[in-house]
Amino acid sequence: MLVCCPAAGQAWLPPAGEGAVTINVQSLFVKDHIGFDGIHRDSGHIRANSMRVELTYAFTDRLTVSGDVMQVWAKYEGTIPHGPPDDGSYNGGFQDARIDVLYAAIHRRVAVTPFVRGVIPTRDYEPRGHSAIGRHLHEFAVGSFAGTQFDPWLPDAYVQIGYLYSFVEHVGGISTNRSNGELELGYFVTPALSVRALGLWQETHGGLDLPREFHEGEFEIHDRVAKAQYIRYGLGATYAINRTVGVFALVLNTYSGKSTYVSRGGSAGVTWNFGRHRRSE
Repeated sequence: MLVCCPAAGQAWLPPAGEGAVTINVQSLFVKDHIGFDGIHRDSGHIRANSMRVELTYAFTDRLTVSGDVMQVWAKYEGTIPHGPPDDGSYNGGFQDARIDVLYAAIHRRVAVTPFVRGVIPTRDYEPRGHSAIGRHLHEFAVGSFAGTQFDPWLPDAYVQIGYLYSFVEHVGGISTNRSNGELELGYFVTPALSVRALGLWQETHGGLDLPREFHEGEFEIHDRVAKAQYIRYGLGATYAINRTVGVFALVLNTYSGKSTYVSRGGSAGVTWNFGRHRRSE
């Protein structure tokens, strides 16, 4: 719940034989918890830092595979600890591995790219507590991206949307399957510099409304089965240093939510593109 999945929509895929390695660092701060009633509660603060390494490769002009793994460090500062990690110091380690398989079903003026995703915990980490680095749950998801440019009125502007439905491993017989959506509006200020605004949405179909009076066994798992809902937004920019290396930055904030955190922060990273087309340029 602490780490925002990178909103790097994939409506447009690279040509066959090209790939990219991305390193992304992120820092988030949680000031309040938001209850199921939408009320903000100061239950202590959380600081979470992460580093993600992603590899993307296009096997054909239509088929791309992307995988990443994340290292997370988090700590809780407050008087209501919920698990062993909440001792006031940073705890961290590798979190989950993710793999996406994307297929460009339509790549004309409007690009439509369905995909499937798998999420697998990399190790047996502790999932309880405000500062837990993850929920340690297996997931399988299906979704699609779509995007288009605003030709001929604004040829340097684009829009893309994405939707993802995740089937999540049950905990204590409780389902936390969820829907995630994103909307991105971007503009190329120059061929090398682009800016973007984005919105992120999540709805959990199941789970527990928090806070609540816990029944037997619920307290031990409540962090993993929260009925988390949110709307978040961000602003970002990307700059291509040359044909193979680009840098990017993004700031994120929480607009509203239920049974979740008020998180805000930023991320930055670098992408190295490789492949036969890059070598020939």
